[in-house]
Amino acid sequence: MKFKRILELILILIILIYLARITDNLAAKNIDGKLERENGKIIGADSFYYDINSTKSVLLLHGFGANPYSLIELGNFLSMQGFNVYAPLLPGHGTSAFDMEKYSWQDW
Repeated sequence: MKFKRILELILILIILIYLARITDNLAAKNIDGKLERENGKIIGADSFYYDINSTKSVLLLHGFGANPYSLIELGNFLSMQGFNVYAPLLPGHGTSAFDMEKYSWQDW
């Protein structure tokens, strides 16, 4: 009886994980389709570099599902504090969430 209950719970867990993946994929497609693009790249997703000829520099790396645009305010602040600031666009980012599947952490 106990074994049967454990199997039922495992099956429910598998179904929930599968449904969560489907929902996540549909949400990503919905959001991805609403972003403005130019030549396939999300507008504003470009790398940026603030070179103020300082001897101090900061490298900003965006998150897994983000791009440098999410770091512009921080980059501006650090630049005003006297730092050179560089925020590269990591491979697979800045175009479509589905492009990230083609890259791994070794590419970054």
